[in-house]
Amino acid sequence: MRRVSSAPSATASPTVTVTLAQHALRFATTLLALGAAWFVASSAGLAGGWGALVPTAPVAALAAAMLLAARFRKERIFLALVVIGAWTVPMTLGPADLAAVHWAALVVPLSLAVLAWLPEAELTGPWGLVRLAAAVGPAAAHAYAPHWGAGGLEALLEATGWPEVATALAPYTPLPPVAVATGVGAALVIAARGITARRPVAGPSIGLLAAAVLAVHVAPDPAAVSAFLTAAALVCVVTLVQTSWRMAYVDELTGLPGRRALEEALDRLGRRYAVAMVDVDHFKKFNDTYGHEAGDQVLRMVGAKLRAVEGGGRAYRYGGEEFTVVFPGAEPREVVPALEALRQAIEAGPFVLRGPERPARKRQGRLVRGVGGGKTVRVTASIGVAGRVAATRDPREVVKAADKALYRAKKKGRNQVCAG
Repeated sequence: MRRVSSAPSATASPTVTVTLAQHALRFATTLLALGAAWFVASSAGLAGGWGALVPTAPVAALAAAMLLAARFRKERIFLALVVIGAWTVPMTLGPADLAAVHWAALVVPLSLAVLAWLPEAELTGPWGLVRLAAAVGPAAAHAYAPHWGAGGLEALLEATGWPEVATALAPYTPLPPVAVATGVGAALVIAARGITARRPVAGPSIGLLAAAVLAVHVAPDPAAVSAFLTAAALVCVVTLVQTSWRMAYVDELTGLPGRRALEEALDRLGRRYAVAMVDVDHFKKFNDTYGHEAGDQVLRMVGAKLRAVEGGGRAYRYGGEEFTVVFPGAEPREVVPALEALRQAIEAGPFVLRGPERPARKRQGRLVRGVGGGKTVRVTASIGVAGRVAATRDPREVVKAADKALYRAKKKGRNQVCAG
């Protein structure tokens, strides 16, 4: 089957894109949670009061976060919480053994870095169970035999003593230099994964890593460990709540707000507004001819054009190949120029069918694009627009009127804008 490519701005998958606001909220939440935990850990009075909740608070918080992760099938976050809890919850019961602290400082960052690179998979499947065993195994082995691997650990710490580095770090952390290096390396690996995969794994994973490392750093104090464990759970809860919101309100394929978001937006409209319905022309025929993968690329391209619509419009994925654009405070005649510009942008967008001889990699494909590599496909859209009148006070009636105008645009030959 032929493959489809288009301009880079049109093919960048919004499925894996998280908005700047979401990144900022996650970052702020992580800093707030870690800052509050550090304040509790460093305050003798607060730590004493907090100590009454040890280990109830962190265990309850971790359990809640793990339940949410299981509910939304986020196995990576679930396993990360398992790793952190398995190593650090015992440290809330009393002053931790030095060997356990050193092992946790090495194993937890490495495990979180590995989990960040693993794809999501069912925990009940074979590979999921293998990863669960790998996540829990080292902590379980250490709990069963506290001196498990002690000789190898001592040899490692002796070989990586780095006296000069240890002297420089001594005023700031009791952790050995190799543990600090492991934590920094894990953070870089997680950040690299977030960049290469363009998935929102870096933010929550680095937040969990920071909380876990700080929990180990303060391990002699059970109350302080408890505070950082609770912070780690809070970071996960916020991340999962954002994930659930995105699943409910954002269309996965195009990255545009979905039908539920549209319904809520319609309820908030005032007395003056216009609604446009946009439909990709001959989309079923395109799908039948070139395949559903090509059809998905077309919808992503149209979604990218809709995000840039002018005139104060906000685009939504209505369903299938249909989209809705809402213009608050506008009349239909006022938004027709913006919709006409949108129609022209969709028609003018480069869309090239990539044959089997075309390179699969985007960068190589761009180098040979336009050198006789593939067939250019013309994509157009029909648009109908309507506004609120006395007889159509319900915004959903205006949507129906816009849909009728869209139908007229299609009857007139498609690839045009009709006002209701």
